[in-house]
Amino acid sequence: MENNLTDHEISDLDFFSWSEYQLLSLVKKLCEMISEKRYAPRQKDIVDAFEVAVRILESERLEKIKGVLHSSFYLLLILVEVQLLEEEGKSCVGGLLKRLLRVNPCTEQGNTLLHLTAKLESPLECLRDVCKYPSVETMKLVLNTGASVNAENKIGETPLHLAVTFKPTTDEELQVLEDVLEMLLNNGACEDIVNSEGKTDIAETDTARRILKESRLQLKHLAAGVVRQFGLPYVGVVPKTLEKLISLH
Repeated sequence: MENNLTDHEISDLDFFSWSEYQLLSLVKKLCEMISEKRYAPRQKDIVDAFEVAVRILESERLEKIKGVLHSSFYLLLILVEVQLLEEEGKSCVGGLLKRLLRVNPCTEQGNTLLHLTAKLESPLECLRDVCKYPSVETMKLVLNTGASVNAENKIGETPLHLAVTFKPTTDEELQVLEDVLEMLLNNGACEDIVNSEGKTDIAETDTARRILKESRLQLKHLAAGVVRQFGLPYVGVVPKTLEKLISLH
C-alpha cells in the first residue's frame, strides 16, 4: 500500500486468510494516511475491511475474536468520526453490523461491541489523532442496529457501568459524557444492575452522578403516576418515602 487502497488489495484476498494482525495493521495504515493528509480513504475500502472482520467473526474462530472485534470497532470509528460513512453506504454497514451483533462476539473480559463504544480496553494511540472518543455517533449507530443495551461482561458491568467512568477534561468532553449517558438511558439502560462488587453506581464525576440521579427521579415519578392512574394499592406496600411521592400524583 503506497498512497491508496485499491479494490483488488482487499477483495482479491481470501477473507479467511486474514489475521487479526493484518486487520490491525490496516487500521494503523488508515490512521496514518488520514493524520498525514496524504490520502482520504474511500468509504468502500473501509466497508470492505469491515466485512472482512465480520466474516472472520462469523467463522467462529474464537482465538481471533478479541483482536478482530477491536479492529471492527476501530473501522466503525473511522467511518463515523472521519465522516466517511456516506448515505449510500449506511445500509451496507447497517447490514454488516446486524450480522456482527447476531454473532455477539465478546473480548476476553466479556465486553461486547457496545461496551467498547462506552470504554475501550486498550485504545490505539494512532486512533486518537484521527477520532474523538467516546464517539456519540458510533454508539448511536450500534444501538440503532439492535445492540443489547444491558449486556453484562464477566464482572457484571453493562455499557452504562463503563460509560460513567469517563472523566472529561474539556467542556466538549463534558458534553460527550452527557450525550453518551442520556443515549444509553433513553435506550433502556438499567441503573439497578449490580456488578460483581455489589455496586450499581460507579460514576467518577459529579456530572455522571447528577445525570443518573435525575434519571432515577424521573423513573420514580413515572412509576408513581402509573400507580395512581390505575388505582394500585401502595400504602404500606412501598417505602414511606415513596408513599408521599405517589400521593402527590
